Amino acid sequence: MKKGKHKLEFVADDDTELRFSKIIEVPDTDYSDFIEISFADKAKNTSTSNSETKAKVKVKDEDVEDDELVLKLVRRADEEGVDIENDDSVFFRLLCQIADEGDAYAQYRVGYCYSVGDGVEKDGHEAFKWYYKSALQGYIRAVYEVAECYYYGIGVEEDEPEAFKWYKKAAQQGYSEAQYKVAECYAEGDGVKKDEQEAFNWFKKAAEQGHDEAQTALGFCYLMGEGTDENVNEAFNWFKKSAEQGNKIAQYCLGQCYFNGDGIEKNYEQAVQWFRKSAEQGVADAQYQLGHCYKIGKGVEKNYSEAVKWFRKSAEQENKDAEFNLGYCYMHSLGVKQDYKEAVKWFTKTAEQGNEFAQNNLGNCYYNGYGVEQSYTKAAEWYKKSAEQGNKHAIEWLKNHTKDFVEKSLAGKPAAAKPTLQKPIAEKPTPTPAIKPKLTPAPQPKQLTAEEMYRKGKEYADKKDYKQAVEWFRKAAEQGNASAQYNLCYAYEHGEGVEKNYTKAVEWYRKAAERGNKYAKEWLEDHPPIITIG
Repeated sequence: MKKGKHKLEFVADDDTELRFSKIIEVPDTDYSDFIEISFADKAKNTSTSNSETKAKVKVKDEDVEDDELVLKLVRRADEEGVDIENDDSVFFRLLCQIADEGDAYAQYRVGYCYSVGDGVEKDGHEAFKWYYKSALQGYIRAVYEVAECYYYGIGVEEDEPEAFKWYKKAAQQGYSEAQYKVAECYAEGDGVKKDEQEAFNWFKKAAEQGHDEAQTALGFCYLMGEGTDENVNEAFNWFKKSAEQGNKIAQYCLGQCYFNGDGIEKNYEQAVQWFRKSAEQGVADAQYQLGHCYKIGKGVEKNYSEAVKWFRKSAEQENKDAEFNLGYCYMHSLGVKQDYKEAVKWFTKTAEQGNEFAQNNLGNCYYNGYGVEQSYTKAAEWYKKSAEQGNKHAIEWLKNHTKDFVEKSLAGKPAAAKPTLQKPIAEKPTPTPAIKPKLTPAPQPKQLTAEEMYRKGKEYADKKDYKQAVEWFRKAAEQGNASAQYNLCYAYEHGEGVEKNYTKAVEWYRKAAERGNKYAKEWLEDHPPIITIG
């Protein structure tokens, strides 16, 4: 039942003057668990003239918004002399009677009862059956639920194309939740060919109706230029609309906008406020960013204890940046008592996820015996893993230690003594020929522009052929295309289409940032520099 006043009337079967009526008011959008409806007998000279009939209609999750159905339920409860309030099975039985008579909304509610186990045992097949009956009569929520059943395989075989068909039916009738799902299907290629433009259009329809998740998604579309032109001002506006509705992801994104100056002037205090709102709702990235702000003193007074608090919350959700920073705080006694064992614990967690800096630091810990039993073998293992990702400190360590020592360590043989450090031997340069022969180049095909190469990379990425995507991004990046440079660093950071290499990722992030790419600048600002110990 919607917010506001509702007048409900009961008229006797014989259409006499006997009428029961009550004006009820739903005071706010939270709704009560039950809506009480009292019917006073106003007829004269009847045996019940001073009586009052009361019934309560239970409201679960969604309101019984159809006043006519409310009246039917109350009337039948009164006729049978049963209490709907205290017996879910009675509520369900009466609801089924009305549904069997063809009431579309009652059919939807019966489906809902079966789906959540309200007054009856959960049964996906029965839920789907009743949703489908209601949907065939055009009840919009039932149409949406039929789509959900097909999408998730509830009571019917999973069928994404069929789900999309039903989502679109509801979406075309203006149902914002369905519009959002249609957009997601186009964005992911679920049950329909992937189409960023169509995804954007449907996100926008739902967002304009106030759907907070659609508003957040629309913000991302504008931020990344997916299905529309890149527009950080619009991205900021939609993140703000959603964040103000309490959407925790949008709150994090809005914090990032304030932190980086995307679509709004930089304001670290505002960034901290929105990071905090999101962090308090459990968003790991927001918890990390809030910890980062406390660590560096941006938007809030520097406070290592608070930084550790938020790093820990984020690290416990396996955020690798938070794990690394928490280990660093324990290693250097920042906001917490120095504890090498705890440092090793958190470095290990993120090192096992491929964090090259943590791998290098673990190498240092094992080499020096910080928080672990000294082990040159394990030190060499972690240095080698870090070096394989291009970490310059790990590479330098391996170069500066005798080859014999490293090989023995990796083979598990004990070293007689601490290794002797040595400078790397300079490689002998290859002589340049005195005269280079002149070659007549063969005719070359027309060269693609950097923008064309970048677009080819995007095409392959959309097809999830990341290896080919990386090749085209690399070609465009080498010609100075900032968007391609950003995509290339993302590929190196996450190991998509190329072996994960954090050092190369950082190099390309810097190049993209130098070209003015805001997202690369944001990444560099939010990620810690290479840290070594000992």
